Amino acid sequence: RKWADLDESTSKLKLVQVVFRHGARTPLSKSKQLWAHDPEWAMCPPHDTPPYPNPQPLHLVSTSGEKDPVSADNLKQMSRKLPGGCFQGELTKLGHIQAYELGSTLRRRYVTELGFLPAELQPEQVVCRTTNYDRTIKTLQGVLSGLYPNGSGGGGGGSSDIAQGSGKKGSSTGKSVVTGGSAALDTSAPKAVTAVTSS
Repeated sequence: RKWADLDESTSKLKLVQVVFRHGARTPLSKSKQLWAHDPEWAMCPPHDTPPYPNPQPLHLVSTSGEKDPVSADNLKQMSRKLPGGCFQGELTKLGHIQAYELGSTLRRRYVTELGFLPAELQPEQVVCRTTNYDRTIKTLQGVLSGLYPNGSGGGGGGSSDIAQGSGKKGSSTGKSVVTGGSAALDTSAPKAVTAVTSS
């Protein structure tokens, strides 16, 4: 059926999947010809200080259970400082704000208007997936921060567990289970959102 044909009085929303790219970022190319007219990249906030209130804390975990996994590609990009102070491929201030605004829009739609998601963060209601790059993790943090300000939508704090890895077949670690790219929630951690990332 077409969306326009749905009878809202008898239809029920059961699942929402949101797919988005990272927000605005600095260039990845080493070619200065591509950005010759804007050689000063000074529009990135201080690392770990997003330009929005109450960033959602994230705890990074690989699909194999490794805490704070390292991405060699990400380290390589983040070691290349551009003129002006930003790093190669880094999320800009605008990129952070875009992510937060997307989360706020999702909150308005699915919490306030439709009542589909709870007002406070409930881990069994939200599952996330991201790649293991600083810009994509920060984008996810911004979206979650807009969706659940203060970790719960207005009060209290929560944390998110972000699982990172290739999405390939994995084993149970007590934190998350990944098989063929899908993940089971870690319901043992209070106020935690589990996400699976691929490298």
